[in-house]
Amino acid sequence: MGATVVEMLTKHPPWHELEAMAALFKIASFTKASYQLDDNISKDAREFLNCIFVPVEKRPKAKDLLKTTWLHAGYG
Repeated sequence: MGATVVEMLTKHPPWHELEAMAALFKIASFTKASYQLDDNISKDAREFLNCIFVPVEKRPKAKDLLKTTWLHAGYG
């Protein structure tokens, strides 16, 4: 999910500079994501991504991600 959000925000997936298989390996394993966010990206979006790009055992469950401020911004 984090890779998709990064691509939506930056127009490039994380590790877009790598060959496809190398990028998939990085996505599947824990490696600090390689992406640069524009200054206009909200603090809530940044915090959302910071909680996803962590070691597998520390990643939040979907039910917890649904509670994040970024996913609820603008929805009341």
